[in-house]
Amino acid sequence: MQALLLVVDRGGPTMLARIGVMRALNRHCVPELNPKGEEPR
Repeated sequence: MQALLLVVDRGGPTMLARIGVMRALNRHCVPELNPKGEEPR
């Protein structure tokens, strides 16, 4: 949230604000890991 306010108030880096918002929105998602390390075909 602080990064978003920094962008609005002072024209800070928008990418940091975007990363923070996306992480907050996806905080309950667990990434699926492939234990064999192979890509699905």
